[in-house]
Amino acid sequence: MQVRGTDGVAEKSRVAILAYHKIGQPSAAAWDTWFYISEEIFERQLRCIAESGWEVIDTARFRQGLDDPGSLPDRSVLLTFDDGYQSILRCALPHLNAFGFPAVIFVPTGLVGDVSRFDAKTREPMEPICSWDELRELQRGGVSVESHKK
Repeated sequence: MQVRGTDGVAEKSRVAILAYHKIGQPSAAAWDTWFYISEEIFERQLRCIAESGWEVIDTARFRQGLDDPGSLPDRSVLLTFDDGYQSILRCALPHLNAFGFPAVIFVPTGLVGDVSRFDAKTREPMEPICSWDELRELQRGGVSVESHKK
């Protein structure tokens, strides 16, 4: 994003969007896949963000920044999770809360409480998707719940 400083000179404001799918160990049926990252690596990434001067923002602040880029911190980070996997609740949320970081999860509403049938024709294991109660728990934990087209 480009914003103008008080002197009218263009300045750069950076927004990094980090997208995750599955946090933790793959199920026994899984093969080595890029959809998973270990809790250890996830925690190290969050620690790096915390120690490097980047500010994690929530979806409301991100949306405000779309209309008013100057309202965003110079180095903003939006943490996102795709597909609504239960590992976000079990594995990611405790680390997000430890750092006080908000996040957003995009959930295919037609699969809430089911398994990831969209992985059925791939080599990805069919993992459980959060239930409505689990999504409410994520929301109470600072994770914005948004819709994801199946």
